[in-house]
Amino acid sequence: MSGVAIAAALLVLQQHPQSGDSSRVRDYVTIGGTAMAGYFDVLTRSGVRLVLRRQHDQRMAGVNVGWRHEGRSLGIGIRGKIFTGYDNALPREAVSGFIAVADIGIAEKTPLSGGSAMLDVDGKYFGVTGGIVAGSLLKNRGNHTESIPSPIGAAAVRIGVLSRFYGEAAVYDNDPAPLPGAQLKLSATFVDDRGSRYRVGFVDTGKFAEFHVRLKYGLEVAPLITVGNNSTFNFRLGVEWRVPVRR
Repeated sequence: MSGVAIAAALLVLQQHPQSGDSSRVRDYVTIGGTAMAGYFDVLTRSGVRLVLRRQHDQRMAGVNVGWRHEGRSLGIGIRGKIFTGYDNALPREAVSGFIAVADIGIAEKTPLSGGSAMLDVDGKYFGVTGGIVAGSLLKNRGNHTESIPSPIGAAAVRIGVLSRFYGEAAVYDNDPAPLPGAQLKLSATFVDDRGSRYRVGFVDTGKFAEFHVRLKYGLEVAPLITVGNNSTFNFRLGVEWRVPVRR
């Protein structure tokens, strides 16, 4: 995480001097919530032959708060999130061949919970994120699931004209919850005149599309869909309220 801290310090040092006009400087807090549902398959093979399939269903809910300062050439923000839910592994399903009943197994429900804290620093053309994620974190290895060590560092780098279009690479960005396999995210983001963001990209398990649409009264709606390998499908819906503190 030291590299992220150095990059953030460079951004602060590169900030252009501002005039006495503070009309474009904005401070605001955000309050929101997120719900997510999804599933993926864990596959067992004998050589190249598929033998067993086990579906995992996930349900998650989270709340988040944040603060952000936006200047004419630099934006700095902090945000935190807590989440809770479960991963429900259904009994294994025999796909081919003869499987003894003892190998089928039973359903297993695993509680999941945790939280994250992030720092965002954005200039005009370059931005970084650094923080920490802790709790019940899972990753999908195709034929089994594994726990990710907790706590673990998370980071992201953004390059482009950040007010209009930019590319981003993120590691361990478990937003809103520990989606299996979402350890690496590569995306392209488009920003419209209202500040709404439209993002498409790839994660470890497939492809995703995410929209942060700004509405009236400071409300923002953020749906996300992920589809990909091993029948992976996740749908998230977030709602956030931006409350101005200083204009």
